[in-house]
Amino acid sequence: KVEQARKNIDMHEVVLLKGILKEGVDRGDFRITSVSATATILHYALKGLDVPYIRDNFTEMGLERLRVKEYIADLVLYGIKK
Repeated sequence: KVEQARKNIDMHEVVLLKGILKEGVDRGDFRITSVSATATILHYALKGLDVPYIRDNFTEMGLERLRVKEYIADLVLYGIKK
């Protein structure tokens, strides 16, 4: 039951990311070869940050929690900008 709920949430998040990426490509903001593949990879890359963020591992490495959010947003928003 929980696993199915997670799969549904994951699929929904990937669909949202696809929409964001496609809009960026259509506007000329992003240069992406495959919107679908990039959305899936980005989703799982961000999902991989869940546990370290929750456990506050970033603070242990000298990064302030608020700054981590900013760094992630910067990477996602500008790391794929053409």
